[in-house]
Parts: sequence; structure tokens; C-alpha cells
Amino acid sequence: MSSLGAWHLVVSDHAGLDVGSLDAWSLTLIPAKAGAAPIRAAAVDLPRFIPDAPDGDGDGDHVVIEVEPPRLATLGARLGRVVASAERGFTRLEIDAAPRLRELPRRASVVFVLDVSRSVPEAEIAAQLRIVDAYLSHVPDASVELVVFDRTARRAFGQFVAAKDVAAALAKARAAGTLTGGNGSALEEGLELAATALQGRHGPTRIVALTDALLRTRFRNALADPALAQAPGATITHLVIPQQDSEAWIRRDDAHDLAPIADGHRGVLFAVSAPEGDKALAKTVLGLVRPIAIDHFAIRGVDLSEAQEVPETLREGAGYRAMIAAKDPARSVVITGKIWATPFRRVVRHEPGFDAATAAFVFSEDEHDDLTKEEMLRVAFAGRAVSPVTSYLATEPGVRPSTEGLLGEESGESLGFSGFGLVGAGGGGGGSGAAPLPSIESLLAPAVDRCVAAHKPASGWKVELELETTGVEIVDVQATSARGMGMGECLVEAAWQLMLPDGDWPLRETHKVSLG
Repeated sequence: MSSLGAWHLVVSDHAGLDVGSLDAWSLTLIPAKAGAAPIRAAAVDLPRFIPDAPDGDGDGDHVVIEVEPPRLATLGARLGRVVASAERGFTRLEIDAAPRLRELPRRASVVFVLDVSRSVPEAEIAAQLRIVDAYLSHVPDASVELVVFDRTARRAFGQFVAAKDVAAALAKARAAGTLTGGNGSALEEGLELAATALQGRHGPTRIVALTDALLRTRFRNALADPALAQAPGATITHLVIPQQDSEAWIRRDDAHDLAPIADGHRGVLFAVSAPEGDKALAKTVLGLVRPIAIDHFAIRGVDLSEAQEVPETLREGAGYRAMIAAKDPARSVVITGKIWATPFRRVVRHEPGFDAATAAFVFSEDEHDDLTKEEMLRVAFAGRAVSPVTSYLATEPGVRPSTEGLLGEESGESLGFSGFGLVGAGGGGGGSGAAPLPSIESLLAPAVDRCVAAHKPASGWKVELELETTGVEIVDVQATSARGMGMGECLVEAAWQLMLPDGDWPLRETHKVSLG
């Protein structure tokens, strides 16, 4: 690891009227690990003319060899320590996340679960479909099924279709009325049907459930466990709660009440904004398709209060550097986090090779100002470093190697069905509010007459209902008491079928209704 980076050969001509060229050079690195193959690299931008001293002052041209670093498995980390005296020392920590934490799933089977209940207006259902579209842009070889749920769940396609055929399958399902929503938000029903659909599928399996999270109060996360238990063992389940914003973004939300469902099934609950026409959406939702960061990133075992702030999320390809003055430099640190739902932990111990590099960094990063001459000597010899009290170059005092000519670091499609709307049955409340809201009893009056005509109950029948509403959606119905043959079941079903008129219905309310 200490040899990673770009190696530069600097050739200087210090004699006048003497010219030449560099025709070839190569580098061979022998890994310390027994049996590891040598790393060889050779310069290709040759030959290079070496300017004469009066023309180029001896350092006008350079040849650069780039040595490719080894592939990182999730994260690479190095810890070094150097002791200057009993009172002073230094710790250096270098952390680099792999350029690509995980690969995209190949030939995956993906079931998207869409919330089409009445609390979800058509515009928000369209946003769910944009998220589906963006997801599939990363896995064009995937096979896809769509499950929609309200009070019950149903498969929209009835089979897995290729990602490129999803738009056509959506149009067909919409024309058949399969996507028309109603009352109820039985998320667990949608999850169970998705899990069942994945049975017998080969390759990676995924469930991505999208919902406004306006579920019945009686819903418990534990209902999702037996529902998802029917999926193949390695299935990853994400929950997505679409948000309204002018820009596309994605945010992990482990504090949400529904987050344990995803966490218990290898996934994450994400809040996602998917505005129409945002070209960045596909790139934004990549973290929904494969892990792109170590979340809840933390470093323990070293005091970093005076160092660069530790990021809460370490994204792939990112790094962290800390150089800390300490009386007792750290001998090991523990790095923790989560990659989706999987805990990550790495213990990093100091190594002699990087201890020496750490000593050199004391001078290259100007951390030596407070050291005594004796302390500087000790650190410089430990790192074989040029310092104010040591020199390894045969040059005039005060002259530093030239950096002229050294290379600096370079700075570092959708499937097209997001326009399909779904025909829902409502819009989530929020009407003009000009007219007072009708009572549930008055709205159920025609249904009461039909149930009495159908079941002919004895005189004195009575049914007590408890309804829960979220905006214009009836999200739960239960009969708390019923007297009269068949009347309880009939009126519960009638309540489920009731379509509340648009108006300023409260976001959540419980209605106790006495009929009879």
C-alpha cells in the first residue's frame, strides 16, 4: 500500500554544453506478501530530451510512470504512528473507500410495489413511476413485475417482463383498470404478493416498495416479516417514501417508523424526491440499486477533535485524511458503518512501513514547527526524511527539488415510461373547504338501506363501526359491535367501498359510527 500512486523520475543536467536524452526506464515493485506477483511498469512517453543547463536550468522535462493501485475491497485504510519524545508524537490515518463499493445486480428479478390508495393523488403516483423508470435505467437486463396495493394487492402484469417492455405492460394494465386504486393501504399485502412472485426466480432478487406511509394506526411492522418470509432468502427489500421537491434527491431515513422493515430484510428506507423532468434523477437513485456509500461512518480509538471532521457518510471513491499530534499516538483504530443494512467494521493497526511514512509527513505537511531539534532528528531519521536538521540531497542549502512539469491530478438513459399516470380514485384531500364536510352516517345511509333489504334483520338491529381516515381515504374499518344477522359484514364492506367527497378532510381522524 505504501507504494501506491504516481512515481516520477527527475533527470537534471547541471553541466553546460552537455545534452542527452532519456531513452527508457522502468520500475519493479516486490510486494512484501510472500508469493505475491511483482508489480512492473514502464514509461511509454519516451525518448525525452534533457535540456542543457543554460537552456532549461536542468529540470525542464520529466517522464512519469503511473502505477495502478490494487483493487480495494470496500475500503482501504492505513495507520501510522511516530514518537518524537515522551511528550510528543504523531498519528496519521488514511482511509479510502473503493471507487465502486458494490457492482450492479446482473439479470435481477425486481418487483416494484406501488401504493395506489386514495390518499395518493395521481401526481404522486406518477412520481412513483418516475422512480421505477430511473431505477431500471441502471439495470436494463432486469426482469420486472409490478404489484399495486390499496385495501388488497394485485399483480399488474401477471408475469415478469423485460425492463424494455415495462412501458407497454404498464399501458396494458392501465387500460384493463388493474391500476385503479381505492380505499385502504395494506402495505403488508403488497409485500407478501411481491415475495410470492419472486419464488423460484434465479439470480438477484429485489423488492422496492413505494408508499406515502399513511397506513392504518393498527398497522405493525411485525406484519411485514411473515409477508416477506416467502421471498427467496437473499432478497433485498427497500422502502421508498416519495417526497415533493423541485430537485431530485435521495436520503436514507433510519429514524422513520417503517425503517425496521427494510433494515430487517437487507435494505434501507429512503425518502426520494423525483420531480418531473429532472435529468439528474437516474443518477440520484443509483444508491437504491446498489450501495454507493458507507453510512453512519465512524472512527473510534483516536481523538479526531482537532482533525478534519469525519463525514457521516463516506461515499465510494472518497477518502479521509488525518494527521494528529498526540502524546501517545494511536496503535489501532476501529472503523464502523453500514452498507445498506449490513454492518461494517474494520480494525486498522499501525504498520512499520506506514510509521516511517508518517514520520516523513511530519515535515512534508509542516507539522514540525513545535518540535525541538532533538525531536526533529528522531522523527527525521525514523522517516528518512529531509528536514531542517537532515538532508539526503546533494544540493545547495535551502534549495528544494523542482516540481516544474509534474502532472497534477485531474478532476475527476431512461426507459421512457415515467409519463404514464395511473387512474386513482381520489386526490388525498385538500379541497376548497367552502362546504362543510358531510357526516359518515349520512354518507352510509344508502348502503344501510341496501344491507337491510338484502339481509332483512330483525327489528332492533344495531352495528357500531370505527372508521379511520387519512384525507379522503378510508384506511381502516372495523365493527366494534354488531347485532342483526349479516348486517355487520355488510356494513363493513359498504364502508370500505365508500368514496369520500373531496374536501378538507383531516390528515388522520377516527370516526365512531352507530347505525341501526
